[in-house]
Amino acid sequence: MSAYLENLSRLSPAQRQEELWRNPHQGIDDHLEQIYGPEQIIEVGWPDGIREPDSDIVIDNTASGNGVDYGDEGKGRGADNDTQMLLEKKGVKKVHVTRSAGSHNAGHTIYVNKRKLALHIIPSGVAYADSLNIIGRETTVHPEDFQTEYGDVEDKLGNGFLEGRVVVSYEAKLNHDIDRAEEDLFKLRSEGKSAGGTGRGVPASEAHRYDRTGLSIGELTTDTDWKNILGKYFDDMKEVFNTFDIDLTKAEVPDFSATLSSGKATKRTVGNKNDFLDRIAQSREWLIDNNLVRNTVDIHRASFRDPSIAQFFEGAQAMGLHPSLGKRPDVTSTDPSLYGIMNGTAVYLPENVKYRRGYSKGRYNSVVGADWPRSLELDPETSHYIREFASEYGATTMRPRIILAPNLAMEQFNARFTKINGIVETHADVSRPGEKIKVAAYFTDSEGNYVPYQPNMIYQQGLTPHWVELPGWDGEQVQKAKGVEDLPLELMQFLAFKQARTGIPIEAITTGPNREDMIEFPGYRG
Repeated sequence: MSAYLENLSRLSPAQRQEELWRNPHQGIDDHLEQIYGPEQIIEVGWPDGIREPDSDIVIDNTASGNGVDYGDEGKGRGADNDTQMLLEKKGVKKVHVTRSAGSHNAGHTIYVNKRKLALHIIPSGVAYADSLNIIGRETTVHPEDFQTEYGDVEDKLGNGFLEGRVVVSYEAKLNHDIDRAEEDLFKLRSEGKSAGGTGRGVPASEAHRYDRTGLSIGELTTDTDWKNILGKYFDDMKEVFNTFDIDLTKAEVPDFSATLSSGKATKRTVGNKNDFLDRIAQSREWLIDNNLVRNTVDIHRASFRDPSIAQFFEGAQAMGLHPSLGKRPDVTSTDPSLYGIMNGTAVYLPENVKYRRGYSKGRYNSVVGADWPRSLELDPETSHYIREFASEYGATTMRPRIILAPNLAMEQFNARFTKINGIVETHADVSRPGEKIKVAAYFTDSEGNYVPYQPNMIYQQGLTPHWVELPGWDGEQVQKAKGVEDLPLELMQFLAFKQARTGIPIEAITTGPNREDMIEFPGYRG
């Protein structure tokens, strides 16, 4: 063992992660020799006896799922699997699955009895009868889309299946069609700099929370003057749009109901004031009639440290899109780190959560947007293969995703600030025998000097990735694998290299789209 690896081995897991984050350009050859050399030392998962809680306030039977890439990592699938894992814990009778942040711009896909559920705001534990699914305080909710999604899930799982098992926080922000039209206005006002986004109006809804012009879902359902408030808001915003020579009534916004019916991205116009208010009124009555709006803080306080009720906290977007720590200008508007749990529940702290998993697509990354590090894009043939094999099209927008190489520097940064303590690598079956898989280990400037990763594209301009090429593996063998012993050596080496370079144990991989297509490594269940 080299002196560098020997020094690393003496550090605690947290110290090791910090050292690797500070110096990602050191020790790469040592790890390659250790894993791919004659000894082939392969460490994946938590070694016996080293999983230690971060504090003495950690709560058993708690887990969370957050993305450590740019999004679309498989967090919904992870929530589905971890809900099952928690329900199998001794003494657990029920699990609360909380979407602590995000909105309808999320796209979490799960499969139940071979049937696909594409969820956007409803939490991904919904398929389990012993779950309560909570749309938390930090979410933004479009009532009409929520009603449409609720109906779609019931059509697939059975009428009445969701009754009493889905609630939305009184404090969740109201999202509506003017917010969605305003997202396009943001792009115009930024002169194209705000080019990303899904068109679901989340940035506007969040902004109006702070400028005090927005309503919460609770205010919508309890304030008898809601129609006058939103009617006046419509008139005011119509004047704002007029200053940019845009007719608000003709502005196009996503039509989720029509999109769901046709399978194609469909839009509608905002329409006149009566159209706008009538759509909200209909969904408002549905929320009230079904008693869906609750004080969710009361629910969380009542179940806090109740050993019979497990807790899962579902992240809605990736850490790479964090509003403060993400890759500007394509950041979104809610906190995807574990601190989002604190704000989304007003009860739980990140330190309370035992299984804090980050999700990453193992051998590639995928994004939808225009402003990404072009040096990380994979060649057209490889991109086409991955895109078609893994159906890499936006779950919300249906746009084809750009395929990038793994970026270890970015993943190290994101993992650190997300506060995860384990990783699940998804899409492990997306590989072909004999191919070379490119991994960006770190970046250098034009003079060859190491440059630490930090958010904002301006800091990544002109940098050169330091590439490591690792052997691919047989994806069909991965799909057929039933346990760790069935996995290809090349996949195990790849996972061991990523774990060695991030310092964070890889706890599981997914081997296909269904909930049973998952293989666990030491530490997944504690």
